[in-house]
Amino acid sequence: ELLNENGYEVLCERGKSNKYYVVDRSFNQPEVRILMDAVQAVSFVTEKKAEELIGKIAVLAGSRRGKLLRENITKYSTVKGTNETIYYSVDTILEAIKKKKKISFMYADYNVKRERVNRRRRDNPDEIKIYIVNPVTTFIDNDQYYLICYDDKHGGKLANYRIDRMDKVKILEDAYMGHEIRGD
Repeated sequence: ELLNENGYEVLCERGKSNKYYVVDRSFNQPEVRILMDAVQAVSFVTEKKAEELIGKIAVLAGSRRGKLLRENITKYSTVKGTNETIYYSVDTILEAIKKKKKISFMYADYNVKRERVNRRRRDNPDEIKIYIVNPVTTFIDNDQYYLICYDDKHGGKLANYRIDRMDKVKILEDAYMGHEIRGD
């Protein structure tokens, strides 16, 4: 009773021997459900990673409520991505932004058979094109996850790339070329 009076929610599960436990949640049940539904709904998260993330998010509601939320998960008809490396790419991009370093990556398109094909250099089609950019931030738009960056080859103008199409993202030793964000 004293703990309950001082802001701690202590619940009792009645049985042969009562079980008391402190409810310690940073997120309430509706908030956790929204996060779980968001992960399930987006296409850039693979099916495997969605299941893993939903499990981790469910724990935020507490073990008992989390179990109930997982049992009642909504399955969306979203076509899930297949690029498991997106998580490593995002990690590398965020690290580069923090360190103010450039990144390099290969960028893929999809052919008529829905196969990923890395872009080739125009001057030498036998070579895969390597992009070098100054990362600024990431964002989600229209169910896709993007990198916003400055591209020195295009006069330092802002560009964006879908992160699920990026491969072999690496932080370079080159210092980030400081550009001011402008409206062009």
